Amino acid sequence: MVVPLTQAIALDLGTTSIKAGVLDDHCQLSTIYTFPAPEITVKQGHYESDALAYLEKTEQLLIKCLNHSDKTPLLGIAYQRSSFLLWEKASSNPVTPLISWQDNRGTSCCEALQVREPGIQQLTGLRLTPYYFAPKLNTLLQEQPELRTGLEQGVLLAGTLDCFLLWRWSGGQYYQTDVSMAARTLLMDIQRQQWSSELCSLFNIPQHTLPKIQPSTGLNQSIFHHCILQASVADQSAALIASVTNDPGEVLVNLGTGGFVMRYLPTQQQLDINNYLRTLIY
Repeated sequence: MVVPLTQAIALDLGTTSIKAGVLDDHCQLSTIYTFPAPEITVKQGHYESDALAYLEKTEQLLIKCLNHSDKTPLLGIAYQRSSFLLWEKASSNPVTPLISWQDNRGTSCCEALQVREPGIQQLTGLRLTPYYFAPKLNTLLQEQPELRTGLEQGVLLAGTLDCFLLWRWSGGQYYQTDVSMAARTLLMDIQRQQWSSELCSLFNIPQHTLPKIQPSTGLNQSIFHHCILQASVADQSAALIASVTNDPGEVLVNLGTGGFVMRYLPTQQQLDINNYLRTLIY
């Protein structure tokens, strides 16, 4: 039997499962591998899992895909949003669990900032909820001040799952996240597509410690086993890109651990969107 050679690999790094798909030389999806994601432990509103176990399972899937190839494949990755951790810069080893997007430890932070929600929503397009990275990180740094010290001194790094994996797979060369992930942190001005000094100040998070914001595609970066990373995108963004055009008449219903109804909104189109989220797709 002739096994088609791999042209590209697609990774889907979800909350409950991790999937890898192989595209052959004819751009056909020839193989899909799936592993269950590491178990998430739940205690008093804290949702945590083992970041190194997640890394190991993802690498096992990548190696399975690479066994189909005798050349360097292109790689595209879609990530669960808002799950994050802190790790040592020198060793690249985690110093916290992988804290899930489901975690609600940031509730007290959101309550304290409730009067600032209109300004936060104007900058981010998002509601103020503990779902996002900033409230959870704010609480974590308050509860464990040694983590703040480590961040400010450059000994520790903090980032969402994409940031951690790309740091590990590049040997510490890339400390980055893409705009679709940064847009869901409550720390990025979605109009300027940059970290906001105002938001960082509100959440008491040192801006200089945050990763570089990169485009979602066209990265052309050599990472794990010389795979060429071309796309790094948050999960719902990836679903929208793959499923619909930018025709405002098309709508996507994306059912995962959560459910989302999404559509493109032309920037020149003025609609009453006060009850909806606005975000960057890519």
